[in-house]
Amino acid sequence: AALVVFDERGADLLTLAAVAARTKVATPSLYKHVRSLAELRALAAARVRADLGAQLRQALLGRSGEDAVVTLLRAHQEFADRHPHRYALAVGHDDPGPAGSADQVDAVLAAALRGYGLEPDALRHTVHALRTVALASAALGSSEAARLLLAGVLTAGLRSLAAHPA
Repeated sequence: AALVVFDERGADLLTLAAVAARTKVATPSLYKHVRSLAELRALAAARVRADLGAQLRQALLGRSGEDAVVTLLRAHQEFADRHPHRYALAVGHDDPGPAGSADQVDAVLAAALRGYGLEPDALRHTVHALRTVALASAALGSSEAARLLLAGVLTAGLRSLAAHPA
C-alpha cells in the first residue's frame, strides 16, 4: 500500500495517514507494523531495491562483457522511467533496510562483471563505479547513443584493468 501511495503522490506526500487511508484502517493501526514513517520508507526502499535487482538479474540472463554492461544500463533506465518515484526512493535512501536488501543490486552488478576476471577488491570498486554510472545515466535520461558510449568507455577500462591488475 505504501508503494502505491508513493507512486501516486511521490516522496513528499507519503505519510502514515495516506497509507492508512489507502488500506482503510485507522492510522494508529499501522504502528503494529511499523514504528515510524522513517521505518516505512526504509522498508519501502528495500523492497524497491529488491525489485530493481530482480529486473536487472532477469535482463542480464545469458549476457556478458560489454553486452551485459549496456543491458544493465538500459534496464536501470527502464526501471527509473517506469517507476520514477520508486527509483528515487531506492537510490536516495541512506538506510540499507533489512539485511541484504542493499546487496541485491550490487550482486547483480558483480555478476555482470565476472567475465573480466577482476580481483575481489577491484571487483568491489568496479561494482561501485558501475552503480555510479548507472545512477548518472538514469538521472540524465541518457539516450541509447550516450549509454553505448558510457558502456564502451567503462568496458575498455575494465579490459585494461583485467589485463594489468594493480
